[in-house]
Amino acid sequence: MKTMPRTVQSFDSDWLFHLGDLPVRHAVKGGMTGGLTDCEQIAEGEWLKIAFFDEREQAVINEREWKSIDLPHDWCVEGNYVYDGDKVKHHRSHGYLPVGIGCYRKFFEIPVEDQGKKISIEFDGVMRNCTVWVNGHEMGTHQSGYTGFCYDITDIARYGEEGQNVIFVRVDASDYEGWWYEGCGIYRHVWLIKSDRLHVGRHGTYVTTPVVREDEAQINIKTTIFNEYVLTISAIIKTSIVDTTKQVVASFSNKITIEGDSYIENETVMALMAPNLWSPEEPYLYEVITEIYDANENQMLDIYKTPLG
Repeated sequence: MKTMPRTVQSFDSDWLFHLGDLPVRHAVKGGMTGGLTDCEQIAEGEWLKIAFFDEREQAVINEREWKSIDLPHDWCVEGNYVYDGDKVKHHRSHGYLPVGIGCYRKFFEIPVEDQGKKISIEFDGVMRNCTVWVNGHEMGTHQSGYTGFCYDITDIARYGEEGQNVIFVRVDASDYEGWWYEGCGIYRHVWLIKSDRLHVGRHGTYVTTPVVREDEAQINIKTTIFNEYVLTISAIIKTSIVDTTKQVVASFSNKITIEGDSYIENETVMALMAPNLWSPEEPYLYEVITEIYDANENQMLDIYKTPLG
């Protein structure tokens, strides 16, 4: 088992943006479609055409129609206000910025040393309905602009000399969720996350404080841990609470065993003496740090941090 502590890298720079819709050819059998959603060339051969493509028109990439941007990005605010108060009887009657559809692309490389890790792309927020492709594979559609989402690209990524990767995001902001200004596009940060296949799950730490007094607080911590290896693994999980100076004020460790391709929930209860209580006037935040080590405690496999107020 390799040693691969978690890294969270900014994925905000060097995107390309296209204002307006582009027809994306449907992949009947997933992946290697070429064209808009993949930087690889479309393979020749009658069978490949039958197996991978429908008969709809494929858009041709005109690089002059794409502009370089960094995230976060809102194309709506770049437009011109429209007033049609005589026609529309709702919040748009006072003038509004028109919405619509936009497309994003980004090329990126993953070093061969990362092969064997779990690779994910995390979106903090995209306004509004968006569909994501990576290397020609349709990853999914997310239909709210106010919640984050994540896709696991481990098995479809290209590593090292296998070539470049490309992510393509189509954003349809035609529908709105609120009467206020919402914008359009990838308006929050995006992250490339690399972790060991034995790791804390996404939003995997659930913290409650059933007892809180000035002299003592009871902290219940439930952690979901995934083992995406084939084999059963024994490991040490260490849970620590640190204050604002990064000093450990409470900690606990125990040994866990997880079967292959499964997960467990590890529950820890700790006492925090003389806690600094959060208030609007003094918004004091502790932090829960979860560390996973191999059974001999020689190598850290994962680290996950959660704020605690």
